[in-house]
Amino acid sequence: MRLFPPEPVIGLNDGFNEHDIFGYDKFGEQLKDFYASFDDPLVGVLDAPWGSGKSTFIKMWCGYMRNAGYPVIEFDAFKNDYTDDAFMALAGEVLLLAEDLNGDSTDVRKKFTEKATDVIVAASKGGLKAFAKKAFTEEGAEEVGAALAGAAEGAVDGLEAAIKEKLQSRRKEKATFDSFAEAFSTLSEQLGRSEGGIEKSKPLIFVIDELDRCKPTFALALLEKIKHFFSVPNVQFLLVTNLEQLSKVVKAEYGTEINGEIYLQKFYDVSFSLPRRNRSGHSAVERVFCVHVVGSCKTNINSELFKVLAESKQMCFRTILKVHAYAAAMIGAHNGMYDGFVDVYLGLACIKVQAPNMFRKAMSGTFSKSDVDAFFAGEAWEMTYCHSTFLFLLEELPQESEYYNGIARSFGYRFSKTLIQDQALKMAQLDFPQR
Repeated sequence: MRLFPPEPVIGLNDGFNEHDIFGYDKFGEQLKDFYASFDDPLVGVLDAPWGSGKSTFIKMWCGYMRNAGYPVIEFDAFKNDYTDDAFMALAGEVLLLAEDLNGDSTDVRKKFTEKATDVIVAASKGGLKAFAKKAFTEEGAEEVGAALAGAAEGAVDGLEAAIKEKLQSRRKEKATFDSFAEAFSTLSEQLGRSEGGIEKSKPLIFVIDELDRCKPTFALALLEKIKHFFSVPNVQFLLVTNLEQLSKVVKAEYGTEINGEIYLQKFYDVSFSLPRRNRSGHSAVERVFCVHVVGSCKTNINSELFKVLAESKQMCFRTILKVHAYAAAMIGAHNGMYDGFVDVYLGLACIKVQAPNMFRKAMSGTFSKSDVDAFFAGEAWEMTYCHSTFLFLLEELPQESEYYNGIARSFGYRFSKTLIQDQALKMAQLDFPQR
């Protein structure tokens, strides 16, 4: 028995295999066809809540795209936010892919390296100038003021020269940035060219994952660098994130008066959402995932009840994993228990994760019929039976109920009114951090 299912091991070229438990291969094919339909630079967003399985989908989709002949870069923003230089991080990924596909000998790759270095140098000069300006205006204001006062006659000439220098510098910077864009586009075209060179070159697919988990400043820097430097012909981007969460990052960085969602729209062209139903169009992905978790962990949790609870409470995958871990831990600690306890553990685990205030009432012994009615409301038979089980333990289920005798047998006719409180107190000793 396991608390959590094993992490799926997805190779670079695996594509949609046995780990595609939701039947996302059809959606992956549609996404590929969409990107293949457009020649202009495209920035798309795969928008899904945190813990919805988008990273697993992306790993499979990237393998599928590689098998279709596309050069693909997977960039994990969360793993790379230790650096403050978003441009260097992105350019470095391009060079790594170029070396993997073409080795060190290509002149195109060397030219890209040269132009990327020019951009970094140009940006560094701008940063040094800004730093110097800040130092002189804040820390050396008195000294600089005195010097300017003593050189009033040459001030106009000096200002004119400074303006000319700035204009010339700006022209050089623009030429540097344009040269980089051209070199990047050329390199991407080479990477996407078939061996025979007969077919049209496929665009470089650049996937940025975990934008909503990395440092806010790094996330925004990545978006800005993609827009200003990397959005060029022969390159298509797919940003994997939760736009709602990312819009909060914008507000935190630029102020609450900024509309984060509208601000983000200038960085992408189109957004996609993961299907909420499986390939057959019937089962919600939450239900499928519950069955997968229970089966791969080999627990005797009631998967039918778990499916109903997960869907009715709109649990994300990470919440499902956490609920399962609490219930499985309680089951593992109480071998030889009666079947009725299994549903109680699952119900209490759901309450603990999704309704902490109600769980505290269970621990204090003040959990009531109204709480049961509120949390376990639903028309599904499994939900009705679980609702009746908790009422039974509170001695609120009428003996004439069709479920009364069956529930009593499931506890071996041995139960007390404090059972819910006793088990809640035991579960309270456990804690599983968010995975």
